[in-house]
Amino acid sequence: MPEPSAAYPVRGPLLELTRARIRELTREPEALFWVFVFPILLTSILGLAFRSRPPEKLPVAVAAGPQAEGRRAALAAGGDLAPQVLPEAEATKALERGRVVLVVSSGDPPAYAFVVQFTHHPRDSVVIVMRPDGQIMRMLWLVA
Repeated sequence: MPEPSAAYPVRGPLLELTRARIRELTREPEALFWVFVFPILLTSILGLAFRSRPPEKLPVAVAAGPQAEGRRAALAAGGDLAPQVLPEAEATKALERGRVVLVVSSGDPPAYAFVVQFTHHPRDSVVIVMRPDGQIMRMLWLVA
């Protein structure tokens, strides 16, 4: 009769525990699916759904005036903005409705108008008109 130590070689407890866990895993096909196949499928599907593409250009309105075309060209040179020349009233209305994110006035120096929306009252927002030096010229509350 062979000695017990010769028939069953003694290994470290961590190695034995690891071997037991691997055996348990390979005996259950659904466990193999959830551990190996599902994460790869999910990563592939989400990778296709959210492909990286360049950010969209931000729509900007330049109020019509004597320097409007020069300001539109300067804003378009950066490549991140999609400026368009609009009459002042139409540009303000586009800003209020969210079709543009910024309105640049035709005055000298130019004034910049943008909308700030509040997270605690999403229907309330403020139009802020600023000069280039950062001073606020006026604030208009938009309450829906």
